[in-house]
This record gives sequence, C-alpha cells and structure tokens, in this order.
Amino acid sequence: MRNTVAVDKHMTRYPLVAAKDMSIHRSLQLMREYRIRHLPVIDLNKIAGVVSERDLHRLEPFVESAKVTVGDVMVRNPYVAKVGTPLEEVTDVMAAHKFGCAVVVNDSDEVIGIFTTVDAMKILTSILREERYDSQYERAIEDYFEWDASMGE
Repeated sequence: MRNTVAVDKHMTRYPLVAAKDMSIHRSLQLMREYRIRHLPVIDLNKIAGVVSERDLHRLEPFVESAKVTVGDVMVRNPYVAKVGTPLEEVTDVMAAHKFGCAVVVNDSDEVIGIFTTVDAMKILTSILREERYDSQYERAIEDYFEWDASMGE
C-alpha cells in the first residue's frame, strides 16, 4: 500500500494574500518585494480568486487608474484544494489544466497555504537527487561485488 502525501506537507504556509480592493499596482509591488508570482485574493477571509504576476504585468500598461483593483482582474473560482488533499491529485489537476497554483484552504475555507509549480519543481528535484544517490549506491555495491569476485580468482 502506498503512502499518500498531502499537499499541505509541501505548500507555502500562510501566503501573502490580497484583499479584493487592493490596487493592481500595490499587488505588483508586493509580488516584486517578496518574489512571488501568485496572490490569493480574499473577501471576508474566504478565497475569492487569484492573481498572477504575469497577468498583472500584461494589464499594467493599460491601467492608468490606481482605482483598478485585483478584484476587478482576478481569476474567479481558482483551483482550491482542501487541507489533506493528496499531492498526487493536486499536481495531476494542475498539470491537466495548466494551473500555476493551487490555493489550499482549511475546513472553514480560509486560505492556509498555496502550492505552486515552483513547489512542484522542488519536489521533483528532491526525487531526482534521491534516485541519483540510489543509483550511485547500487553501482558502488555492484562494483564492490565484482571487485570481490575478481579477488577470489
């Protein structure tokens, strides 16, 4: 039986969030300052949407007014995963729909984390390093036994 790893084990906990009335200029400032690419948008402590740095950069030249808010341009109904959702399920949905992130919520639908493609790449890197280590270890054992066998000749 396989162990199931939950998304909350690898998510960024308590991410920065934007209120629906935050200006897109301010949200871009936050993204640059904290070097992040996605901001969950909340309304009354519940997830209302998500904005990405790429989307805001595309809009920025066309938006002259500081009155345009993230609530005006956010992606409504973003991909949301409940705490405890299997990581495999989250990554499968993200890949199938080309989502850049999954907003993770608790049982009260409050944002408690975000899982992004960067988080997925960190996991992949860890797996690849482990496989490389395992294969190097296996080769060392094989080499030892070949050497040991040749010594007995």
